[in-house]
Amino acid sequence: MKIGVFGTLPPLTERLSSVSSGMLILLSKSPDIDGITFYGQDGSFIPGAAEAGKVQLKRSWSIGNPMSIIRTLVQMLRDRESEAYFFNASLTMFGPDKLSNVIGLLVPSLLAKLTQKKVVVYMHDFIETEEPAKLGYNVNVVSKVTASLLEKLLIDSTLVIVPRPSQKYILEKKYRKPVTSLVVPFVEGLNGVPGNGRISGKTAKKADSVRMLLFGKWGPQKDLNGALNIISRLMRTDARIKVTVAGGINPNFPEYKEVMQNALREFPGDRIEYRPEVPDEQVPELFQEADILFLPYFASGGYSGVMNLGALYNLKIVAYDVKELRESDSLINAGTLFIDPKDAHAVQHLERIINEVSLTREKRQNNLEKKTTQANEVFQGVVRILTNTYAKSGIRLQQSRPTIEHK
Repeated sequence: MKIGVFGTLPPLTERLSSVSSGMLILLSKSPDIDGITFYGQDGSFIPGAAEAGKVQLKRSWSIGNPMSIIRTLVQMLRDRESEAYFFNASLTMFGPDKLSNVIGLLVPSLLAKLTQKKVVVYMHDFIETEEPAKLGYNVNVVSKVTASLLEKLLIDSTLVIVPRPSQKYILEKKYRKPVTSLVVPFVEGLNGVPGNGRISGKTAKKADSVRMLLFGKWGPQKDLNGALNIISRLMRTDARIKVTVAGGINPNFPEYKEVMQNALREFPGDRIEYRPEVPDEQVPELFQEADILFLPYFASGGYSGVMNLGALYNLKIVAYDVKELRESDSLINAGTLFIDPKDAHAVQHLERIINEVSLTREKRQNNLEKKTTQANEVFQGVVRILTNTYAKSGIRLQQSRPTIEHK
């Protein structure tokens, strides 16, 4: 079977590129799929772990260019070979401007109605299921109504998959249409791991220190200042602590760059490393060098892909107590320690985790090989679920809750 896929790919490191790359790898390795036409952004390339012979890449659209998205729709309408289509999308994936996102979200519905082919949309967020203000977005009444209309079209005309069960519940209650919940474990890390999608058992050598990692696209939905304040209090009594802040600025909030620079400027320079952009191929080293992953989120749209990566590399995970993060944790059994940054005991909670790291580091290294086998088994199950979507028109995906080894 041949399919068409719409999404983002490297060298982009934001706008769901890592997720699209991982899903493309999974789909390309399926024996049930004979060919994939991937409609990607300008400058994109096929991830190295994908079966390149199966994938035809069309660099057909540009971030923030509505006309290019319309031209891509025309190309997809003229695609006679693809029997079904798969979209990996979010409300703000298509650009920093509203028009690009409105047109981008219309494409799956128009494609389904005009071709009468099966269209599957893995949709990370909906206006009803998230808290836009906490994520940094100023959403007026017109924007809310527009988003709701687009979402209704998607749910009416395509097979919608969401990552969190709570999203499924909210959407089905409002729209009275079936929605599927499916979390895809580890998918963000697939393009970065060596060996054609197999997770490396290699762990970087450790000095006598504890490395805390703060990773992601930084914007107003994350509390970098608060996190660094907590860590600096820890550093006063523990000389082992080193910090890496990585991932760059969320492209929807370029003004956050100044906030980040000010926060980093006030931190002791000899104990902090800043890596603004991390290509997929460097993610394994970054995570394997770390001991603790810190997620200081005010809110999380969709699910936490960074938490997914932390579970993949078996890190101790500490996060602000946010309901979306709690749900993500429950889906992958990540064993996250949730803290209230305003709690006077937050520092003591982190001290306990740091001491546990020193005691369990050797066990963590030994368990990484088991995680390799376990991850590949889960990936094969995900591939089978996704290919059944295309092979049997009208068959709904079943919710997948993979069991992942506790830390």
